[in-house]
Amino acid sequence: MGSIEPMLLWRLCLRNAHTPAKPCTPVCTNKARIMLSLLWLFDQLVYIIFWIIIIMVVMSWLIAFNVLNNSNNIVRQINYTLHRLTEPLLAPIRRFLPDLGGIDLSPLVLLLGLMFLQRLLHEYLV
Repeated sequence: MGSIEPMLLWRLCLRNAHTPAKPCTPVCTNKARIMLSLLWLFDQLVYIIFWIIIIMVVMSWLIAFNVLNNSNNIVRQINYTLHRLTEPLLAPIRRFLPDLGGIDLSPLVLLLGLMFLQRLLHEYLV
């Protein structure tokens, strides 16, 4: 997660590059380079969101089990920041998921959706 596979670069560069004079010389067009840059940017955003979600989940568990005290200013500020970063992504998912009591599956659904979208772009966009 987080890096563009070498075969992806090879597939992008070999499109329309097979000529009798140069049978295996990769010729990267500007469109291919732009596509790789956008794909790299998307991969990095998914990587950052992945870790923010993991940290948010672990911190919510630590607060729930009284390992971290939410009345501490630093803990409260970190929790508030993580909540503000993740809530725009998790709120639409929570609307569609059924109420399971105290179990929130929206981070899991978000992570699976992001990984699926990332894999889909790697396989079919290029």
